[in-house]
Amino acid sequence: MKVITDWINTNIALFLVSVNLLLLIIWLLPVGLLQFKRSSFIQTEISKINKIEIQSNQLSITLTKQDNQWQLSLANQKNYTADQQRVDELLKTLSTIRSQYDLPLGNSENKAANKSEFQLDTEAVKLTLQTDSNTTETVLIGRASNRSDTTFVLRDGETTIHEVDANLRNKIGIQDSQYFRNRSLLPKEIDADTINSIVFFEPKRTLRLAKAGSDWQMIEPMVGKLRHESFEPLLTEIVNLKAKGFVDKLPTKSEKKSIRIEIGYHSGTTTPGVFQLDIIGKSDYGSYYIKLDDSIVEVSSYYLDDIYDPSRLLDRKSEH
Repeated sequence: MKVITDWINTNIALFLVSVNLLLLIIWLLPVGLLQFKRSSFIQTEISKINKIEIQSNQLSITLTKQDNQWQLSLANQKNYTADQQRVDELLKTLSTIRSQYDLPLGNSENKAANKSEFQLDTEAVKLTLQTDSNTTETVLIGRASNRSDTTFVLRDGETTIHEVDANLRNKIGIQDSQYFRNRSLLPKEIDADTINSIVFFEPKRTLRLAKAGSDWQMIEPMVGKLRHESFEPLLTEIVNLKAKGFVDKLPTKSEKKSIRIEIGYHSGTTTPGVFQLDIIGKSDYGSYYIKLDDSIVEVSSYYLDDIYDPSRLLDRKSEH
């Protein structure tokens, strides 16, 4: 009998040790590892979203999906192609955010104070998601933290504040109405392979470059083969020009310029085309200002300065 009792006591002790050890492991695990079964905070199926509205005291924008391409509409009725990468980043975040903590909004006495504390009152950003079947989901975006990468949010019509595990204010570019505007300056059909000529028109000089077979030549103001090591970085930079900002007018400290760039290209069986960029200014810290349609675009450039000294682009052995 004593043997059986000892065996039972030993197994009970081992069981208790195992349970305590398991609890200790769970307690030590990062919180994120314990949330894998929790569904996304956003209830709308992300793949079916075709319209996103973002409204606050600072901005009012609409993103609309048309033929798998997102379009950006601003409050001033201007429309632009949206930056697909930034829209994708927002949608990815919305599909994965989880509620880490919940707290009641409160009763009528402290509701206003709680909304104010978490910036869910007049400072909130209203995010509305609409699907192709016209169902909508609206979330108020409140105070966010860069340090903890979290945001306090409130579903429209609900009384529970949630802290979610992403900085949603950063993802919607809260202080920039053109955050979702496409940054690429050149159309997608223009790349290093389809470009066959580049001409820089200045008031007193023209720099004309043309592709002959697989080689690039300078036609004007001098004639000769371009040195690959000098021209390739310039070509790559032009192809990949991206706006780092949009301005209404030239900054007062910028240097005025007047350079027209005409990029000739031929893509597949399409008719040869010419794309035009107008440089109207330059800063003293490596930025150029380009007039594009109805906007002034600020771009960073290192190699555009080479156009002021065309001889730097030439292969000296072939110069005429």
